[in-house]
Order: sequence, then structure tokens, then C-alpha cells
Amino acid sequence: MATSTPERLRVLIASDRALIADTVRAALAAGGHDVAVVEWPADPAKHQQTSPEPDHGIQDHGVGLLLCDLDQWSTVQTASSVVGSIGVPWVVLTGSPRGPSWGALLEAGVELILGEETRLEEIGDVLVAVAENRVSTPSDERAELTTAWRGLRSPHYC
Repeated sequence: MATSTPERLRVLIASDRALIADTVRAALAAGGHDVAVVEWPADPAKHQQTSPEPDHGIQDHGVGLLLCDLDQWSTVQTASSVVGSIGVPWVVLTGSPRGPSWGALLEAGVELILGEETRLEEIGDVLVAVAENRVSTPSDERAELTTAWRGLRSPHYC
């Protein structure tokens, strides 16, 4: 059964590593998607970005792709800020192991988290599926990971 996919998907990429963001941007753009790189904020407390308006001719689909390792709490905080401030469904690609940091991003609004073993060829299909609400993190897994995150979060962390 064939599914209807948009001609061009609007993809916002955010990463703490500019070279990685640009490489993935180029690959997705070569696949026919409209891709923009979102600036990684230096100060997440002051980060107040909203989703850019869609360009003319791009279907009303949009999705974010966050590329970062979640090995430092400051990175988790910044990533959560980016996800929470841009109103599109988000997919995360990370080398960090499944655990509380994943829960932080799920709590911030991420739809799906993928491990670094995900092949570049698969990412476009996953982004389309998330944009079309066909794929997301199962609710039991989401609950488990967000509970683990809340158990580690200090009262001073926002």
C-alpha cells in the first residue's frame, strides 16, 4: 500500500556541530527537501526562536531534526530549549545511550529519538513519517524515559 508523501518536506536542522548540520542539510536537500539550519543558541535561557514561515511552494509539512550527543547537561538544556521553542515535530539523532537525557527531550516535545546507527538514507523516510504523524515514540517508552529524567533533574534545572 503506497502512502502519499509531500513533494518537498520542510526540514529544520539544529546541531551543536555546524559541519554535521551542513552535511545532513546538503544530503536532505539533494533528496528534494527544503532544508534550513537553525542557529544553535549560545545561551539557551535567552533562546526565543519560533518556527520560520514556510516558503511558497512547499507543502504544509514541517519537521525538525536535532543532531547532537546528550553527554552534557548544558547540551540537554540547550537541545530542550530549541525543541520547545520551534513548533514542529522533532526527530533526534544521537550517539548518546537510551536513558534520562532522552526523557528530557521527549518531555520537551520530541516525537522520536534515533540512535547514531541510523543510516542517512533512512532519515528522510523517518522525517516524512513523523511529519505525517505516522511514527512517534510509543507512550510506554515515553513515560519510562520521562520518569527517569524527572528522577535525575535537580530542582534548580529548568
